[in-house]
Amino acid sequence: LSDVETVVVDQPPGACLLVRREAIDDAGGWDEDFEFWYEDVDLARRLKARGDVLYVPAAAVAHAGGQSARRLSRAQVVSRHYRGALLYAHKHFPAPKRTAAGLLYALAGAAKLVSRDPDARRAYRTVLRNGLRVAANRPPLRS
Repeated sequence: LSDVETVVVDQPPGACLLVRREAIDDAGGWDEDFEFWYEDVDLARRLKARGDVLYVPAAAVAHAGGQSARRLSRAQVVSRHYRGALLYAHKHFPAPKRTAAGLLYALAGAAKLVSRDPDARRAYRTVLRNGLRVAANRPPLRS
């Protein structure tokens, strides 16, 4: 792609979105059940169901990435990031894919339980538990 080509996408980078208020309202607004990650992916999916979502590379915006995440501990980042992915899977994936995603995340959480950091172990126990919940078609719990 050239830097001026506008294209239809499933989900544009969430660092800078320009969306008409009416479109956000029509899509049901931001889902506040997402704690930190995947809220933009969820919104973009619901916007796309109502029409084209465009990526405009010529609309350059400087993004000071990671500013919000820096205020969180590593365990909080792990818990919220994994929970966002699992909540997205719970909301949008058909049953077989939702079950597979839940089991894969549970396996990833279980594999990390060997961490020496007690906060990390607690976070990965939450990932394990939430992965199993989503595999069973139940929403993930908040961290």
